[in-house]
Amino acid sequence: MKKEIPFVIAYNGQHIEACSLDVSDNGICLKIFGSPSLPVGETIDFNVNDISVKAQVMWVTNNNSKISSAITGLQIVDGTVSTL
Repeated sequence: MKKEIPFVIAYNGQHIEACSLDVSDNGICLKIFGSPSLPVGETIDFNVNDISVKAQVMWVTNNNSKISSAITGLQIVDGTVSTL
């Protein structure tokens, strides 16, 4: 289901701005703003609307627009985003 929900991911001491693009029972597709990208295979913890989620980065596609961003696919390892 397509849902745009802005949030921040804390990763390696950085705060990365992100926005969900698509949400399913098993995963979430994110647009990550700025130059940091998450390595494929990395497991991250984050909160969206007071819901704690652990997910693994499955793929990353860099966007070649003037605004630096990347589209990232995450597979949910623990938690759920289906209630978003």
